[in-house]
Amino acid sequence: MFLDLISLSDIVFLESQERDECISELLEVICRKNPGFDRSSCLNALIEREDKMSTVIKDIAVPHAVLKDDKKTCIALGISKKGVDFDESSPDKSSVHVIIEILFEQNNTEAHLAILKDVLELTNTPDFFTTLVQRETPADAYRYLESLK
Repeated sequence: MFLDLISLSDIVFLESQERDECISELLEVICRKNPGFDRSSCLNALIEREDKMSTVIKDIAVPHAVLKDDKKTCIALGISKKGVDFDESSPDKSSVHVIIEILFEQNNTEAHLAILKDVLELTNTPDFFTTLVQRETPADAYRYLESLK
């Protein structure tokens, strides 16, 4: 389900190395495709969720929130060559290089769980992170993701 929802225009190389700035960068990608989104409330929801409990899984961060209106689920994927300090409470303070930001549609828990399950399964794909981070363009990254279908 995750791979069916992501398109080339949803993938960016991140400029920032700060958690909240990266969340904001990815939200820009989502809002560009969905101009009716309330950017401020989406940003607040994503940061509040991340503040409650880190969404770092292995080498990936998955900041997410549930939309409070009837918008459809949206995804953006960010790749950081330098790494992002995403979970300051982590004992090893390791950086993440892949961030998948998701705004889930309200009242669709089944889809919400299916997408998160797909993301978790990607983390178990051999060399997933290394291969994705080695891509040079969003198009290369998209082709790699397509090859995983």
